[in-house]
Amino acid sequence: MDPLLLAASRLASHAGVNEADAGVVGKALVGHVEEVTGKPLVWGAELEDPWLGPRIAEAAEEAMKSIKADWGPVFVYGPLLLPAVWGELIGRVPEMAPAKIWGFVRRGLICSPEAALVVDEGLAVGQVVYGLLPWERKLVDVVMEDTFAMSRGSVRLIEDELQQDVEVTMYLWREEFLDGVTDEDWSIETFEKEWLQEYMSFCRDMRKQKDLDALGDEELKEMTMTGRRSQKDEEGDFPEDGMGSQFSSSPQQHGL
Repeated sequence: MDPLLLAASRLASHAGVNEADAGVVGKALVGHVEEVTGKPLVWGAELEDPWLGPRIAEAAEEAMKSIKADWGPVFVYGPLLLPAVWGELIGRVPEMAPAKIWGFVRRGLICSPEAALVVDEGLAVGQVVYGLLPWERKLVDVVMEDTFAMSRGSVRLIEDELQQDVEVTMYLWREEFLDGVTDEDWSIETFEKEWLQEYMSFCRDMRKQKDLDALGDEELKEMTMTGRRSQKDEEGDFPEDGMGSQFSSSPQQHGL
């Protein structure tokens, strides 16, 4: 094995990530960048090596820059206009500024909570979102369906005195799915009334899945075992004569 990868693997193991793939190893380095760069003795002989030490520290610093990088502003015009949706998706509300874009119109979709941005004469109004971290941007990609295509465009800030144009990433509705687009503008009022709770639950699930994907094998195993122990403890509260089953019936049976 490459000596640099071997040292990184040992560092990841020291951080509690066993049998890790390259991505997890990098994450372990990032998570312990202060120790890597400032406290080499904590990690052992690898960081004292005159050749390996500086390279491991440099790799950790570069990984930290990547994880904190801003991939540029994103133009949103549908469910992601709502702060509550952002709260469920990434756990915070990012900085946003109202903007408009020419040559596109926003439309509703048949049987979908999403809005569509399609090429047409006119303009569409939305928000420019700033400061999303890479993992947050990836979650945005996840919640956008395959019927959208990522594109680049230019929008104009509405409340900016200089009326600046900003280069953004945006999600356009694919031409092959235009039969699913309505003739009306997407309605935020309709979304809040008919779709908001379901959509927030979906975003919450996507964020949980992201957290699970980031766990190592040992952490997943421990989580699974903890869940099994909790389930056994709950089952142990019931009598052994089989009467416990009456408490697991559906809420309708109890008039709830």
